[in-house]
Amino acid sequence: MAAMREVTGQRTGRISLNPQSAEKVASHFRNHDVGDKYFRLRLQDLGFALLMTTEPRDFNQGETPEQLQGSHSTYVRAIQSADPNAEFVKFFVWSDSFDTYLAAKEIAERRGLRGNWIPMKKNEELTELLGSGQDGSNSSEKIMWQEQGLLGGAPK
Repeated sequence: MAAMREVTGQRTGRISLNPQSAEKVASHFRNHDVGDKYFRLRLQDLGFALLMTTEPRDFNQGETPEQLQGSHSTYVRAIQSADPNAEFVKFFVWSDSFDTYLAAKEIAERRGLRGNWIPMKKNEELTELLGSGQDGSNSSEKIMWQEQGLLGGAPK
């Protein structure tokens, strides 16, 4: 989100994209390595929306169920500030990560966070549509790990 804010110049609030700024953002993501140590983000301008692809840098990364219980867990830090009345957790669960998902779900529920999960095939990349409709507005869905700049920690 920081890269989108930098390219659009929109420092606060919900990011609004028009056709020109959508292509500018997509171009920035094509020409720069945007992401963190866990993921690289790519954007494709579809005209009516941006298609975001989240590419894991390494599919053998993330936290184990045991590491999730520790005080240095990236995941636990990410959900610390979540508002259970306004936010939810969406889990993307790769086939080799079900035990980690169950541990992460339990931690979220203890914080009062609800969520859902989406099963993923081994080595499958994440894709999400950002915005829809003719006005180029952003989706109202808030993806917590993106909003907080904590792209990492895909469960193993």
